[in-house]
Amino acid sequence: MLSEEVRFLAEILKIYSPSSKEGKLANLLANKMRDLGFKDVYVDNADNVIGELGEGKPRILFCGHTDTVPGYLKVRVDDKYIRGRGAVDAKGPLAAMLWALVRLKGKEDFGKVIFAAVSDEEGNGKGIKELASRGIDVDFAIFGEPSGVENITLGYKGRVSLALKCIGRSAHASSPWMGINAIEKLYEFWKNFKEALNSQGRDKYNSITCCITKIYGGSSHNVVPDECTAILDIRIPPSLKAQEIVKKIQDLSKMYQENLLDSKLELKILDMTEPYEVDKRNLVVRALSIAINEVYGKSPNLIRKTGTGDMNVIGNSLKIPCVTYGPGRAHLAHTQEERIEISEYMMGISIYQRTLIHLSRLYNKVSKGELKLKSPYLG
Repeated sequence: MLSEEVRFLAEILKIYSPSSKEGKLANLLANKMRDLGFKDVYVDNADNVIGELGEGKPRILFCGHTDTVPGYLKVRVDDKYIRGRGAVDAKGPLAAMLWALVRLKGKEDFGKVIFAAVSDEEGNGKGIKELASRGIDVDFAIFGEPSGVENITLGYKGRVSLALKCIGRSAHASSPWMGINAIEKLYEFWKNFKEALNSQGRDKYNSITCCITKIYGGSSHNVVPDECTAILDIRIPPSLKAQEIVKKIQDLSKMYQENLLDSKLELKILDMTEPYEVDKRNLVVRALSIAINEVYGKSPNLIRKTGTGDMNVIGNSLKIPCVTYGPGRAHLAHTQEERIEISEYMMGISIYQRTLIHLSRLYNKVSKGELKLKSPYLG
């Protein structure tokens, strides 16, 4: 007999919800939350689902995302695993957060939790940006992403996404000297650009990386291409600001453009997200560490990731302490083998639950002066 928690995760996995198509799942979640006793539940214009549980302080944001990458996977449940698109990234952590709150319903020892299931995390972050734009009043935030039960994610790199377009001149491919090959010109700039921008720090997390993720160009197999556009993905370590990188990119393109007598280079910034890293002494890190130790039986690993997440947006816009944590093995995300171990999923529920209890306890100790800290949020 499957538990209610397992049945619920299987149910939401069956609802295909790639980025920009989260509406059906959002409505199901909203109705489920109302049935479970959440207060002030609503779905906003970005298909975010938001509700509250508890009262008082601290005020904690519990945030997961409803969208997945494209590609439906048949949902299967056996004695060990729940399989399906989103089992790991990130409907598993989202469901675990929900059930952790259900277990605490009616108790008065965890403060107030704002539960948010946001859209478009796998896209350009429309959901989390909408949430942040409201200036939501919280003291801490925990984001549900697959870290594995033994790992706490303290930081993510920032990201700049941009479109680089080169305009040349078309000609017959048998007479390439009559035209200006936009693909070749763009590639020439890309080589110089990458060399100038790439920096290798002490590890991949502390380095700038650049990657071409899409390229469009050419109109026919026998025509010199007069246009080429490349989409670039640049990841930025916490030691730098995204705006600094944008300025450097603009300077490089301007300098290169000055040397182009016969073609044109255009640059468009598509998205910009600052890096974020929380102090490892923070109360939310301490509370989560205690909970992991209690449930998992070992002290957690404190990790930093080379990706970029919703934590970056909330941490930087609201200036609050955030961590990312959740059951599931990240290497299975976005794959045809996506699955979460049932025992790990259930353990994640217990760890989220215990984290809220310990965070409230530590916060109240600080408020009463029983725990002396240099900052109200450090320990």
